[in-house]
Amino acid sequence: MTEGQDKNNTLSSKLWLDAHTDALAGLYVFGQGMELVDLQADGDYKLVFADLGTNAAEGAGKLKVYKGVALSSEHTLLDLPSSLVAFYMDSNVPRIPALAVSSSSSVFIYKNLRPYFKFSLPSMNINDVERDLWSQAASERINAASLRDALESLQSEIGTKGMTTRSQRYLMLEGFQEMKTFLKAHAFPENELKRQSVVTCMTTLKKSRDEPGALTCLIVATESGHLYILDPEAFTALTSAQMDGVPSHLVATGLYDVEYRVLIGCRDGQIFQARRGDLMAKLLVALPSAPIAVHLFPRIFVAPCMDNSVRCYSLQGVYVWHDNLPASPLASELIHIEAKGLLLVAIALENSQIRIYSNHTLVDGFQTPEPVVALKFGRYGREDNTLALVTRGGSLLIKILRRTANFKTRDIPDSSTEMTTKGKLNVPKRTKLFVDQTLREREHYVAMHRSFQRDLFRLRLATARAFVQSMETGATPVSTDSSLPLKVGAQVIGLGPTFRVRVELSNTSSNIPLMDLAVTFNFDDKLYQIQQKYMKADFLIPGTSLFLETAVHFISDLGLADDLQVLVLHNDDPIPKLTALIKMPVAEIV
Repeated sequence: MTEGQDKNNTLSSKLWLDAHTDALAGLYVFGQGMELVDLQADGDYKLVFADLGTNAAEGAGKLKVYKGVALSSEHTLLDLPSSLVAFYMDSNVPRIPALAVSSSSSVFIYKNLRPYFKFSLPSMNINDVERDLWSQAASERINAASLRDALESLQSEIGTKGMTTRSQRYLMLEGFQEMKTFLKAHAFPENELKRQSVVTCMTTLKKSRDEPGALTCLIVATESGHLYILDPEAFTALTSAQMDGVPSHLVATGLYDVEYRVLIGCRDGQIFQARRGDLMAKLLVALPSAPIAVHLFPRIFVAPCMDNSVRCYSLQGVYVWHDNLPASPLASELIHIEAKGLLLVAIALENSQIRIYSNHTLVDGFQTPEPVVALKFGRYGREDNTLALVTRGGSLLIKILRRTANFKTRDIPDSSTEMTTKGKLNVPKRTKLFVDQTLREREHYVAMHRSFQRDLFRLRLATARAFVQSMETGATPVSTDSSLPLKVGAQVIGLGPTFRVRVELSNTSSNIPLMDLAVTFNFDDKLYQIQQKYMKADFLIPGTSLFLETAVHFISDLGLADDLQVLVLHNDDPIPKLTALIKMPVAEIV
């Protein structure tokens, strides 16, 4: 957007209805902790939050379910949640979805809002030096200060990412007394040293069918840079990939059993891509700052970034466009309006604005009482297009898109609207011939369709036969034989009655030389006489062209012209390999 557009833009939208506002909701969630899901498969969608709780330091979150405008139920979680997704784990009827809540190194599965299964991340290898240091500390062979010095030295060698959580927490301690207390609590022989990563984000991927309620795979990304795709029934890792970054955002498309694409946004601004069969995710693009979300479109992806910008790239990593934002983005959501086939991006800003973009064009926006930190678009209750927002102060806002909403570019007139306001179109009256033809099509639609299909098949058959015949007789100017990478071209020079015909032979290969080539002509000897009817090309270097020329005399007294065929022969084979057709001009008779 330009500065002029920003000044004139008040962001007072009339497309959204204020359905509900709860300033006392007390929610503490982020964008990855919200879901709109049909929990009972009755068509009544609920709003589910993975809430961090009012006292997050105690390490207990809550699973909150909203129905309508009220809190329906609340369930205590075992640990602080990092993300929440809904997925289908079986094919039972009715199609009741499950909820997956990631906490620390585990993913908790809830079915009917009851604990169903716990998936734990696989353990990782522990450095031998680190294991030995903690073993010595457990047997009191080294003191707290020596342990810290040794761990700091190891940290400089393998990095913090390669160390266990216990070592990382120990290196964060400052006082000597704190380190001694930590050793007493953790460094004893019975407390086995473990190295497990933590889940940073999740998303879902359809397994074999792209339809509502189909089996869905969980995709889990970890702090250590691993990506796991889990089986929805056995909850085992179907495949995994690795990347050189810490994932913070995931988005996937496709089918696991066919072909899929997963985009991974990392904290350092790198965007990786993992496809079927990849063991290492490939770096797609490096953004100038960390993304707050990644939205996948059919041919592009859009990433709002922390440097007050929105950036768009193709799925091959090619830069497409970017726009600057008036304030820092806090949250973002993809708005998919199925009835209108629209894909929009909503961005919540630090200045309490919600901006909605179509590509890089601002199409709508509105103001909120305070900055929004999480938002979710989808079906809520029985309303298809609902936007749920959570503010920084914990308030819950619910807005419903008007059914007559029309997203169009601001400050750009709608040409279709202008046309309708000028007057009605001059539609001609229906003639008797038109009415008779319409009745005929209604009565004989089956016969007409069959006749059309029959003619279409005949046309395809005739085309295929002509193509095969041209390939067999060499009636094309370009060879399809890999052993004969050759192309022929010809041009006529002059006005007549004497012309000069130039034939160009091109070797299209980069490493195959061609030998024993010859050029001859097929023509009407009553009209033309050719000086050299047979020309040889003994050797043709790869990637080069050879020009052969001969004179053609028009010998008739009639002002006629005919076609001249250029035939290319190989190894004295009488069957031409290539053919070029020359449309001879009418000669000027002197």
